Amino acid sequence: MPQEENYERFIEKLKRKDQDAWEEAYELYYPKTEAFLRSIKYPSATLKEDAKDIWQETVIVLFINLAKGKVMEDLGGYIYGIIKRKGLKKLKEKMKKTEIKDNNMMPEENEYERLNTFNEIVQDVFKDMAKQKGLKHCIDIIRMFFLERKRDREIAEKTQLSEAYIRVRRSKVCLPYFKKLLQNIINFLTYKTNHLPY
Repeated sequence: MPQEENYERFIEKLKRKDQDAWEEAYELYYPKTEAFLRSIKYPSATLKEDAKDIWQETVIVLFINLAKGKVMEDLGGYIYGIIKRKGLKKLKEKMKKTEIKDNNMMPEENEYERLNTFNEIVQDVFKDMAKQKGLKHCIDIIRMFFLERKRDREIAEKTQLSEAYIRVRRSKVCLPYFKKLLQNIINFLTYKTNHLPY
């Protein structure tokens, strides 16, 4: 844990996506992921692989809440709480899938949490886009076209823009910029998971 006098500075660096700070967070807190899974007798065959997934999800939750300005007086305790919730949830899902497999039934995939996390990341991307010049109407166009599944005609009626303008704007400006920002955030959040030392 960083020294108390450096704690707030450390938090600020995490918010700014400072790679050294996130490296330090990984070194300090990732080992707790595997340690917790061992403490709950997690199946050893997939422990390391699943620990990587849990850490990735933990980093995403942490990043989103830091961006929202959530106050964390005890960062280590906060991170451990996420690890614990994610670890117990994954163990429960694994046990359920084993039971379903034993009964020769197809497992049901629960995508709610993943979709919710993705939606939060998309909202962060929209916030970044709102600060950029030259992206007029882009947030509305992307939200309505991709998230609400509206057609160009419906978007045109809602925005009072022409269908031709919407089509060109979406493909030439809005979508390329949106994809770039989204990929940057996803790459950043998954960097440490993809570079674990095993």
